[in-house]
Amino acid sequence: MEHAVIENHVAELGLGAGTTREMLESLHWWRRETVGLDRSSPVHPNASSWKHGEEADQQHQIFAGTVTALLLSLCKNINTLSFESEVSEGPLRDYILASNYGLTPRPALERLRHVAYSARRPEDERFYEAVDILDILRCIHRLPQIDILSMDGVTEGERAADEPFPPKTSRSLKRIHLGNMDIHPDLVHTIMRIPVGLEELSLSFGGMWCNIRGQDKS
Repeated sequence: MEHAVIENHVAELGLGAGTTREMLESLHWWRRETVGLDRSSPVHPNASSWKHGEEADQQHQIFAGTVTALLLSLCKNINTLSFESEVSEGPLRDYILASNYGLTPRPALERLRHVAYSARRPEDERFYEAVDILDILRCIHRLPQIDILSMDGVTEGERAADEPFPPKTSRSLKRIHLGNMDIHPDLVHTIMRIPVGLEELSLSFGGMWCNIRGQDKS
């Protein structure tokens, strides 16, 4: 019964046939993998969902995005979102993007004020994290109460130089904090032009050892 309620909620998010199908399949996958899970043990010996490997990691990532999107759709008073990894293609990005452009049947993320991204590469946190900064802005810049974007330890993704972003398209974003970064001044200029009335901008360059391409930044 509870699973049917969740499925109905997913279908009512209005995210399109492809994303809805992906979310439902992810929920079905998790349910299959955890049937008979021994609640007294953190790992059931027959639960393949606990196995490692590229396919299992991808399934877990989709499931995590699905569950996070569901939580965001139910928790109306969230005012801060903090990330330590990029919100890449998948249900979570689709939900945030649809919310940003008012494409969800029910208003969502209307009280979100602060999005924080702090790059932490698990193998070595001295490295910069390459992220698509403009895509992150594309997912949040029209939200009605978004006020602050803060990012730390990032370098630009490969697509950044080729992607235009319309200026003065965010009426609520007022403060941008970019720390310990390694991005081109042209990208900084593009970011600065997105808010209609930017009131506060803080920038700091460098401070990390090198980026993911292995170029020494020390």
